[in-house]
Amino acid sequence: MQQFMGDIAAMLEIALIGAGLIVLHFAHKDGAKLLKSAAYIMLVGGILGLLCTTYYWFKYYQAGVFDVPIS
Repeated sequence: MQQFMGDIAAMLEIALIGAGLIVLHFAHKDGAKLLKSAAYIMLVGGILGLLCTTYYWFKYYQAGVFDVPIS
């Protein structure tokens, strides 16, 4: 169960990165400074979240947490 929760978190963070790239595209097209700021916050937050999720996914994997179905 924990492995699936980590996978779901990673998918949401990848979706946030994708949304940030889309917002950044439209911000560059329109020249909106506030929209650019929001896009960069989305990108940085998504990347940092993905790094954190990946780090703890490997830590839990090495600890053997994913070997049992429920804990």
